[in-house]
Amino acid sequence: GADDIWLTGYDHGVGGPPGRPPSVLLRHWDGSAWNTVTAPFTVGLLSAIVDDGRGGPDRIAGWDFRDQTRAHYLRRENGSWVSERGPLSSTPVIPQALATVPGTGGYLSVGTTSSSPYPPATVRIEQ
Repeated sequence: GADDIWLTGYDHGVGGPPGRPPSVLLRHWDGSAWNTVTAPFTVGLLSAIVDDGRGGPDRIAGWDFRDQTRAHYLRRENGSWVSERGPLSSTPVIPQALATVPGTGGYLSVGTTSSSPYPPATVRIEQ
């Protein structure tokens, strides 16, 4: 509802050397203020979120700068976010969208293998 809004993303902050990786951004609106929420990892980005079907958050997809060859998913458990990792890949894994698969209890994650066009990025899909 209007008093339970979640925001995902990344923040490069002010200054720092060129090429510095971003910090993950996770915020929650509780109806009166935005609150910073601590994620299980801090360097990278959070790119997509799906709801739990009851109006709350369920899963978040992200890219973990310190372990780029597996997607980093966050799962809501007892009011906190806990880590789940995708399968190991020989290339970087940068999830960009996340959806529930109706009737399966599973998820579909779509992303890419590079954050820039060079080397050429390819589509990456995980289920």
